[in-house]
Amino acid sequence: MTIWMRRLAAGLEWLAFTLWIGGLAVLGGLVAPTLFRTLSRDQAGRAFGAVLERFQPLALACGLVMLGVGLVLRLSGRPLSGLARLKYGLVVVMLLPHLIVGWGIIPAMARLQTTVGRPWEQVPPDHPARLEFERLHDLATTLLSGTLIGGVLLLGLLVLTWVESGQPSGGQQ
Repeated sequence: MTIWMRRLAAGLEWLAFTLWIGGLAVLGGLVAPTLFRTLSRDQAGRAFGAVLERFQPLALACGLVMLGVGLVLRLSGRPLSGLARLKYGLVVVMLLPHLIVGWGIIPAMARLQTTVGRPWEQVPPDHPARLEFERLHDLATTLLSGTLIGGVLLLGLLVLTWVESGQPSGGQQ
């Protein structure tokens, strides 16, 4: 693999990382708090749910791009270092919450909302559907927060593999 191809692969990996983890940080740190401060709880929840639902495919695509870079580097003929293997293993682990949230939790929350048929503010706090919705919300928040924490670790691994290889992200020995 030529140097320019390795640099292109590294650039794609950094771009994917930035979009994925940066996007997640913006959603959790700016978008959600702003929506919940300026709209009713029901409106904010619906708006953020729609944004998060649209973000899930982007997050998955970014993770897959990162794994694709690892595959291309591996197929180039030189083995990946232990740090690079750890980096790509972490990407796989970080993708799991997005799969669970995107294909399990968000649809389940939408079904609960449809079942109730009115804003959550109008549903008694002890109603089983509301309790289940809140449990799912807390689970999604925990899972995606874990992904964000994983992103901090992933940043460290990206930098370490860059230093180790003498070029961005290659991680090759």
